[in-house]
Amino acid sequence: MGVTHKLSQEVIDFIIARKKESPRIGVRKLADLVGETFQTKISKSSVNNVLKEANLSSSVGRRAQGTFKIPREKKEQLFVPQKKPEPPKKVDKSEQIKKELEKLNRPMSLMKDPVKSSMGGSIQAGQAPAVKTDEKANDVERQKLSWMGLIFLKAAQWEIFEKPPLGQLLTPYIGKDQPDKISEACLYFRLLNIVSDEDVRDSADNAIWYFSGLPTDTTVSHVSEWTQKGEEVSQKLLFEALRLQNEMKMGVQTFCAVLRDKTVVSFDASLTRLRTNTDKGSELPIDRAMGALSKRLVVNRQPLIFFFQDETMFESPDLQRAVRCFDYGVDNHISQVKALDGQGRELAEFSVIPNKRRLFVAGLPSPAGKTLKEIRNAIKWAKKQKLSFPALKRAYYFSELKASEATTLFAGRDTAYRLFALWPEKGKRPGDFAEAPPAALVITNILRAQDTEIVSEFILRWPELAPADHRGIVSDLNESQPISQKKVRDFNGLLDGFGQELQEYCLTHYGLKAFGADIQDLAEHVYRLSGTAAEDDRFLVVELEIGQGYPYIDQIQNSVKMFNERMIINSDDKRVLVRVKMA
Repeated sequence: MGVTHKLSQEVIDFIIARKKESPRIGVRKLADLVGETFQTKISKSSVNNVLKEANLSSSVGRRAQGTFKIPREKKEQLFVPQKKPEPPKKVDKSEQIKKELEKLNRPMSLMKDPVKSSMGGSIQAGQAPAVKTDEKANDVERQKLSWMGLIFLKAAQWEIFEKPPLGQLLTPYIGKDQPDKISEACLYFRLLNIVSDEDVRDSADNAIWYFSGLPTDTTVSHVSEWTQKGEEVSQKLLFEALRLQNEMKMGVQTFCAVLRDKTVVSFDASLTRLRTNTDKGSELPIDRAMGALSKRLVVNRQPLIFFFQDETMFESPDLQRAVRCFDYGVDNHISQVKALDGQGRELAEFSVIPNKRRLFVAGLPSPAGKTLKEIRNAIKWAKKQKLSFPALKRAYYFSELKASEATTLFAGRDTAYRLFALWPEKGKRPGDFAEAPPAALVITNILRAQDTEIVSEFILRWPELAPADHRGIVSDLNESQPISQKKVRDFNGLLDGFGQELQEYCLTHYGLKAFGADIQDLAEHVYRLSGTAAEDDRFLVVELEIGQGYPYIDQIQNSVKMFNERMIINSDDKRVLVRVKMA
């Protein structure tokens, strides 16, 4: 044990001074400091004796039993008094059942993908949908951009691919830092012959940066550097490019859902129409079709919204089978799904289908005959609500039938359904619809979502309240020259191949052939058009501005009409609309 009197007064004063400067310092640290300062090794007990004599420390070792006490103030902070639990109240069983039913019937937002909801991207349960009757189109901030006509090229990518293809293809060359954005900008620059920073006035006001997502401080020269990084394209890269282009040409026309009882329900490739044997249908690129199948039918994170055009209405066996496959049961659930092309050839088959209850929203045409009479009697006194859609520049009225009447009309099945009648406004008032037949009916098995939300989602998909007939999507792409037959030796050649595919897609499906097939003509009269972009949680609205002397007014209006009829959905699940405005 150390002895204090053996230490010099200088060492003792040093220990006391350090302790007063740092009250939390320990005896071990003080002993080390003395050794470093005075080159003298002393024990911890000697240091502690100095501190004890100076009344700066307690004795060494464990505290004596019973001496440790927590101050009263600290006790109040640490130990919050707990309330004694109250004895459970006796509740009548009927009240418990009533509360459970209220909980089950509470409105929920089932129209949005719950995966995205967990990321904060959709409406929360019980909230009203984004579409409101007092919503104004001008409330959304509009961004004015040059080259806004590129919306046609961007839409072609949205329609053909579920995910951007070039980013994954060129990652080994471009790197993992924003490959999708860089490769897309390279594609636009190559297609539009933009080679230097002088070709672009201001990247912050240019649609190439807006659509690709590149930071506005990224220059043309910086992006173009990536096209020079590889003089030769590897055979593996060429093979992958060829595979992607072949997928662009491979089209799905029909999805056949085979039920457990061996009956078949057929949908079109986009899963937006219930098909019958008389429907011709149109094809959708296989990548896009498979994405729709997984999200809307197999996993069914969002309700499947489709239209059924048939005079037999509720009595149709096709509709009966379709609705039955959404029920949960041993005999009627979906056991496998087959993807067929336009010639009826099987492209793929999926047999691992989860047995679950799926949600749907089905549209039916304007009723007639006996069905119309029953509908009129059911909705005669029903409340009519108004929904306005500024982005569509339209408004609608709707009524919901009683649940018992909806189930009775639908072949008397014991499964609960909801049925809505819809009318376009067209300057009418609610009272004007007393005798007018509904323009469309909507039936659904979604019981917990708000009525306005269900009707809004259907109208966003079918604003005309009737399906539009589209031409085949991929038929004309089959005539384009495969990448392997072109001299693809570097990035530029690869970009030329994909750019040409997008160009041909725009010529065929958006009516851009009226402007000529030459890329320079299209760039001058379409792609270079300025305009504005406005986004909210449901829409991306692009407004193209044209001057009084613009020579292709009829052509651009027809292209916009064809574009909007395709009901394009972007990668953020927003409906894309294009308008024309005279500057």
